Amino acid sequence: MSSPVSTSSLPKSKPDLVASVSKMTDAEATEMLRRGLGFDRFMRVMPEEWRPKLEAKAGGQMIRRVKNQNPNLRLKNLKPQHLRVVYDAESPTPH
Repeated sequence: MSSPVSTSSLPKSKPDLVASVSKMTDAEATEMLRRGLGFDRFMRVMPEEWRPKLEAKAGGQMIRRVKNQNPNLRLKNLKPQHLRVVYDAESPTPH
């Protein structure tokens, strides 16, 4: 669980917003992010200290996915194309 948000730097009307969000269920918070914020804005405004955590989590998930698809592949033999999530239109996609 993350630490509570400090409201000292927020304008006076914002603590009510923080209190409301902290009382939301996970499902309500997910819906608020989906409909109220959207992915692109979330990525723009995400706190910088969350980025390494998100990258580490995504990296671990990619390695597990590759290992499930290629059970005999050793970690030291992973190549960048094994971990590519988005493919460029110029390069061929792996099959």
